Amino acid sequence: MLKTYYIPRAGSLGLAILIIIVLGLLIMTGWIFDHRADNLVGTIFGMSVTFAVAVLFAWFLLQQNRSSIIMDDDKLTLSVPWYGRKVALSDVLIEQARVLESGDEEWSLRWRTNGIGLPGYQVGWFRTKGGHRVLAARTQGDAVLIPTTKGYSLVVSLLDAHEFVEGLPIQPSDQD
Repeated sequence: MLKTYYIPRAGSLGLAILIIIVLGLLIMTGWIFDHRADNLVGTIFGMSVTFAVAVLFAWFLLQQNRSSIIMDDDKLTLSVPWYGRKVALSDVLIEQARVLESGDEEWSLRWRTNGIGLPGYQVGWFRTKGGHRVLAARTQGDAVLIPTTKGYSLVVSLLDAHEFVEGLPIQPSDQD
């Protein structure tokens, strides 16, 4: 039972900011080459660092189109740039998974501890307004809360959030 649920593209503002960052870093790479030509080591180092960061942001820009969560027989795979993760279904608190309502402030992302936080594109580790630690992949659309036994929850925007929650496997009850 392999099922893929796609994460919507970043919002227009988030995409624009990522593009501006990449272009700005590429321009900076050229500026370093032009203005630091007297110090070859400094020029090469500066150009290498800014070019590498530009490539990293371009990779985020391109990969966000392929972001998804894949449900397998025994695991969930969050496939997002840099912060992807596999979580065993046995570690998912399936009965607590739900689609987040727009006014649910407790699970609203507040502090980015490691990740990208742009308008309409938030990927990485965050703290919520309720103080919860989450691995988030938030873009546009409905978000799903997926609590785990690992000390963090997943908060993921999905094109078909309700279908995802309904498709989670029902775990056998210990009361039988």
